Amino acid sequence: MKIKAAKWYAIRLKPMAQRPAKQDPRITNIEFSLRQEGFEHYMPLERREIVHHRTKKPIDKQYPLIPGYAFVCEPHDWLKLAKCDFVAGVLGVRGTPIPLIPTVIDAVRDAEAVILYEYERQKAMRRQREKEQADRLQHIPQRRARQMYPAGTPIVIDRTHVLLGGMKGRVVDATGRQTIKAVIETLNGLVNAELSLAFVEKVA
Repeated sequence: MKIKAAKWYAIRLKPMAQRPAKQDPRITNIEFSLRQEGFEHYMPLERREIVHHRTKKPIDKQYPLIPGYAFVCEPHDWLKLAKCDFVAGVLGVRGTPIPLIPTVIDAVRDAEAVILYEYERQKAMRRQREKEQADRLQHIPQRRARQMYPAGTPIVIDRTHVLLGGMKGRVVDATGRQTIKAVIETLNGLVNAELSLAFVEKVA
């Protein structure tokens, strides 16, 4: 006996619907609202790595894969769904909700899985490169550091640096086995700073 595929419907969302819910920051406002009303739902998400504005450390953050839309499976009460917080409407024709083609949700789930896999793969590669760079820096003597970053070399500070992340400057000299002295361009003028090579990148 062939199993009947579940019917999914697309819903349009109001502003702020895809922001983290105050009641539970792990899910979005629309997910919290639909869960409270007992609706089976699906909100495709993707992860991105961003730099925290205060700590300057990389963190994972989730964003909607399809901004402005979510999906509901066979709603048990259309009126209650329409009145649900953050729901702007149900996609349909002349007020009649129209179910999606059965393969649409599977395709979206597959795309979400592929994007997540690629994100994690790229993230792992970056972490490996960072580790290899850190290992190399442990064995750089001052003379070698001076050769790698001669005086006058333009540099940019890695965004993970708490105070100077993203700022540019020029090398003054190598001051130790893994550090250099540089003049950094800030909003308040030029500032002298001693930096670990782990935070320094040459400007092409």
